[in-house]
Amino acid sequence: MQSVSEDAPFTLIRSLADTAEQSCVAFLVGALKPFVQFADGAIRLSWPFLLTMLLVAYGCFLYQRPQGEGAGMRNFLKYLQFRNVWLHRSSLLDYRYLLLNGGLKAVLIAPLLISSVTVSHGILLLLTAISGPPVLATPTLPLLVAFSLCVVLAMDLGNYWSHRFHHEIPLLWQLHKVHHSAEVLNPATALRIHPLESLMNAFFATTLSGVVMGIFAYFWNDVATAKLLGLNVILLFTNVVSGNLRHSHVWFS
Repeated sequence: MQSVSEDAPFTLIRSLADTAEQSCVAFLVGALKPFVQFADGAIRLSWPFLLTMLLVAYGCFLYQRPQGEGAGMRNFLKYLQFRNVWLHRSSLLDYRYLLLNGGLKAVLIAPLLISSVTVSHGILLLLTAISGPPVLATPTLPLLVAFSLCVVLAMDLGNYWSHRFHHEIPLLWQLHKVHHSAEVLNPATALRIHPLESLMNAFFATTLSGVVMGIFAYFWNDVATAKLLGLNVILLFTNVVSGNLRHSHVWFS
């Protein structure tokens, strides 16, 4: 018994060391994740969507340029204010927030979140308890598109209420001030947020989208979002057209 008692502190230290090591690895993986996603086209800041952003921005440039001004690359880069915006000290801070939040999300936020799938299962069980077994009709393509739209709208509604609360509740505004401290705007500015705000945003978005998923799952069998290139078609469309111009000086946003 004495030897077990003497080993207890060392066991605790080893356990803490293992936990710290796992947290460090998770943080580094999370921080580097944006670079991986940039290459595979999985997120709004990946290269395909940044490329379409430039194409849309070029169309805006052609529409807005003064009469007689050339449409060459030099004038387009001047229109984008590449050095004044993308390399501005505020933008450089945005990029650091992107990496920091990626790491913190992997270590602190992801373990605390209930996934939208878990919420949808709870809603399905609740509806089954109230109204009996699921209907489970066969979904059609228009239904899948409608489902995709409803999921995106639910996520957007969740982000809206989280954003509104961060503006109207003084304590939450102290967190949200981080986002509004940006001096210039670029696509990464959308992710210039406090980690606790990121947690609240994700909670609202996953909860409301999970409710929608559960309701649809009660009425239709194997319902899933309509996808193109592995992405929800509605998200794909918004990311292609305007996703990266929402936080920018380009008129289209």
